[in-house]
Amino acid sequence: MIGRLRQKLANHEFLRHVLTLMSGTAVAQLIPILASPIISRLYTPAEMGVFTICMSVVAVVVTISAGRYDLAIVLPRKEEDARGLVKLATRFNTVVCTVVGLLLLVFAEPLAERMGIPGFRWWLVATAGISWAFAQASVFSYWCNRHKGYGLLARNKLGQAVATTGTQLGLGALSWGPAGLLVSTFLGQAWSTVNLFLRSRKEIYRLPHTSTRQLMREHRKMPLLNAPTALMDSVRTNGVTLLIGNLFDSVAVGHFGQAWKLLQTPAALI
Repeated sequence: MIGRLRQKLANHEFLRHVLTLMSGTAVAQLIPILASPIISRLYTPAEMGVFTICMSVVAVVVTISAGRYDLAIVLPRKEEDARGLVKLATRFNTVVCTVVGLLLLVFAEPLAERMGIPGFRWWLVATAGISWAFAQASVFSYWCNRHKGYGLLARNKLGQAVATTGTQLGLGALSWGPAGLLVSTFLGQAWSTVNLFLRSRKEIYRLPHTSTRQLMREHRKMPLLNAPTALMDSVRTNGVTLLIGNLFDSVAVGHFGQAWKLLQTPAALI
């Protein structure tokens, strides 16, 4: 039975890649689920609410921070074009997240006062850095996807989950509050980004690439047409969290965020 299964997988590359990627993703999804009962006792619902609001902002920013050029990395036939798109998406991501961080420095205070959450301004400003880490990990993931590095992606997903959840537990035990949740999320994504960068930097940065201006012209539909649609969809989904925080309080957002995360886990796996 096992021999026949191995033979079948050996003859079907696509199925083999799917199982490899799903195995790492499944374990990565299982780790935070198993840790949820402990995390929910280390952090109060109000602290989880602050974290949920910040991550909703991150989800919106990440949608467009790379200009959707990251999605195009898998498309070109020429490796020079793909390398150029990685660099273009990285530059776009850095610029957008920097601008978002500066805007939040100015406008986060009125939002914090509106929601009545002390210190929320600085937690909200921190979402710019978290957004950059999320988007940059996605950029390198698309490069690995292009080269069928599914084993690397599965291991990276698992390592990111371990780093994030382990740090959340540790900082929660030290009573870091919302800062612990945000710092752990950033560290997990930063680990993921650095790991993928180290594994792919020679292929990307030591070989020639197509000019940025040419790639922007060829793939102009990504930021002009794809990005607005993706942004509206992200605002529609994540705006609910901000609406709950505005109408009620961070405690209600915390309960909603925990329930939503558990409900979304099967969909995320698929």
